[in-house]
Amino acid sequence: MVTRVLDTSVVVKWFLKEEGSDRADRYLDELTDGFCHIVVPSLLLYELASVFWEQRRHGLGDTEAMSLWAALRALPLTVVSWEEILPRALGMSFRHGISTNDATFVLLARDLGCELITADRDLYDGVGERCSWVKILG
Repeated sequence: MVTRVLDTSVVVKWFLKEEGSDRADRYLDELTDGFCHIVVPSLLLYELASVFWEQRRHGLGDTEAMSLWAALRALPLTVVSWEEILPRALGMSFRHGISTNDATFVLLARDLGCELITADRDLYDGVGERCSWVKILG
């Protein structure tokens, strides 16, 4: 079974249809079919909650947001406490000029020896050459 880390820019595409949702859905299908093990830092939960909250400007109501949240929590994701990674992520963020949040995903994938899949072009451009395990959603 393949293990991957997906960042928020990919997982959000499972819930809000946007450019690249079809490519992101491939990972959702692999997860739900049992072909892939997806590990995320607990930070992803906070980031997705913020995205859902921001979507209220586009008509997302609290009932729908809670439904999306329930769907997320029903997925067989492995959630790792981001607090364990945070001190190292802070250092990486300074060295590579990326956010501490982004560094958390990068380090989790490195620690697990697996790929990080991102749809965040800025993140990929910032570390892709030095961190070969970071892949752009394709």
